Amino acid sequence: MNSKEIQCLNRLIKLTACYGTILDFLLQEKVIDKVDYPHGDKDKAFHLYNLLENGKEKETLILVTYEWKLLPIEYINLTLISKMTRKEFTYDEP
Repeated sequence: MNSKEIQCLNRLIKLTACYGTILDFLLQEKVIDKVDYPHGDKDKAFHLYNLLENGKEKETLILVTYEWKLLPIEYINLTLISKMTRKEFTYDEP
């Protein structure tokens, strides 16, 4: 478990409210099943990190990258690449 990646996810979720969109993408790309779809708000970043790691292990996700810069402005980017699609979730401080 990488706490920096979990902190990055936590910050991205907090600033963009993209948690549901990420889960929908994972469901659409068959990285997760409806059974894996979380119900509740507890520890979203940790749960999402585990889903992404499982996707890499099963090879349904080819690449997962985390980018988090604080200076000079805060920038967060999560890139998910599956066998068919590339999707980016980004926060760029205005």
